[in-house]
Amino acid sequence: MDIGKLVSWLIVGAIAYGGYNYLSTGDITITPPPQQTVLKLANEANRNLPKGSHLATGKSCIRTGGGKVKRGIYTCEIKVFTGLSSYEDAKNSYNILITKRDGRWQLTR
Repeated sequence: MDIGKLVSWLIVGAIAYGGYNYLSTGDITITPPPQQTVLKLANEANRNLPKGSHLATGKSCIRTGGGKVKRGIYTCEIKVFTGLSSYEDAKNSYNILITKRDGRWQLTR
C-alpha cells in the first residue's frame, strides 16, 4: 500500500473524529430556538402572572453572543397581554436570553 494514501486516510479519519467530538454534545445553535420553546421557557419563568394574562413572542430571536456554531446566546422578546387576544397592545414587554446546554434550550441568567 502506498504510504501517501495511508497518510491521507489517517488525516481524513482524524478530521472526522474531531468533527464528531466537537458536534456530538448536541449544543448546536446555528438556528434560533423555536417559538414554542421560547414560550415554554418564558411561562416556566413567570408562573405568577395575573389571572387572564398570557405571554406571546415578539420579534424573532436574535443571536447576541456565544459561539457561531455551538452555545450561541439568543435574545428573545416576550410580550405580556392582559386579555385573551394577542391583537391588543401589550401590557408589558421584556427580553430573555436563551442558550443551548446539554442538548436542551435553557434560560441564561
